[in-house]
Amino acid sequence: MDAILGEISRRLTGQWIQIAVSGVLFLGVGWVALTLGQRHALDHGLLLSRVDTLVAGIDGTTSLIVRAVLLTALGYLLGMTAHMTGSMLRRLWTDRWPPPLHWIEKGVVLLRRAYFGRRWPDRTRELPARYLPARATRVADRIRLAHERVDAEYGAHLGLLWPRLWLMLTPDERGPIELSRAGLDSAAVLAVWGTALVGLGWWWWPAALIGLAVVLVARHRAGTAVGALADLAESTVDSQQRVLADRFGVPVIDGRISREDFRQINDRLAKGA
Repeated sequence: MDAILGEISRRLTGQWIQIAVSGVLFLGVGWVALTLGQRHALDHGLLLSRVDTLVAGIDGTTSLIVRAVLLTALGYLLGMTAHMTGSMLRRLWTDRWPPPLHWIEKGVVLLRRAYFGRRWPDRTRELPARYLPARATRVADRIRLAHERVDAEYGAHLGLLWPRLWLMLTPDERGPIELSRAGLDSAAVLAVWGTALVGLGWWWWPAALIGLAVVLVARHRAGTAVGALADLAESTVDSQQRVLADRFGVPVIDGRISREDFRQINDRLAKGA
């Protein structure tokens, strides 16, 4: 138990430091933006002189400690705000949009389908409708496609099956999935910081360029993470057929559970809902 509590404490401490540092870094960029402004955006001489003035204004060790504590606390608050906003952004990335945003989502889906049809006309005609864009983002569609592919292959409802299947996995089997999920979460938070930096571009134009680069990196990381997450979810269903069969008391034929048995499993898991 002591080892478990120690590990939890270590992780929480590391996360606290990461959140605080990211907030302090943003505060630093904000201070630079307000100090230089648009007219002196690249004037490093002015920046150094303002830094010297700021350092000279610190009187004694106590003053330095108090300012450091206040700066860290403010950075932590900003970091927590970014993480909470990132959680909301991740939901918009990966799921259906809630009312009243669902009307916007419908329009975005129509635009994505039109673009998909123009770019890949042959694939549009050949693919079943369930494989065409149906969500506002590519990330959300990749997750949805994992559900559709599992249903098409086995007749299994991944949304119902996954929580039970997760409990059957060993810690080693969960590791890559947890890593991919953490990558998606961090990408969402990174996108929030990037957007905030773009906003600072109103006062200091280099911040907008930096923010745009950060947003693009976050978008790439999100796509990579969710692609790995969806592939791992599908692979887990593929490779755990015998485990599922043993737990639900159904036979395995040619290394897989039949569609009829999976439909019965779906009914059991839905519990009449």
